[in-house]
Amino acid sequence: MKMGGILLCGGYGSRLFPTTKYINKHLIPIYDKPMIYYSLSTLLLAGMRDITIVCDPKDIDAFKKLLGNGEEFGVEINYSLQDAPSGISDAISKALDVSQYEKFITVLGDNFIFGQNFLTRDFLNTYTCIYIINSHFAMKLPVGFHPCAELIQ
Repeated sequence: MKMGGILLCGGYGSRLFPTTKYINKHLIPIYDKPMIYYSLSTLLLAGMRDITIVCDPKDIDAFKKLLGNGEEFGVEINYSLQDAPSGISDAISKALDVSQYEKFITVLGDNFIFGQNFLTRDFLNTYTCIYIINSHFAMKLPVGFHPCAELIQ
């Protein structure tokens, strides 16, 4: 069974303008490394060794320059293009067109997830449906999910 990680790095980054006028928000340094490293580490700690990054065509060269084919991280990195910010489901679809995972974990490239053993490869082997994992934070936002999904807190 082909398992992998999908790392979503699209969108305009309008809340971070004017910085995002010249750099993709996922490449902006946070402390001592680009923001995408934090999300990538979530997938690495979950045991994902095949990762597909979805990004805008204008940013792909910058992502490839930073991450390459993944050899530096001990993984295989593939790239998929999303021509317009058409939402998470469209981005996942684009990634699956390239990588054809049977099971996958999707992580947003601008989210920080902390905690040891938050996600593991066993998570994918154990569950058969869609799961949305959420953690509490100060700002309240509406969360929607597929009827088959189970909210894990």
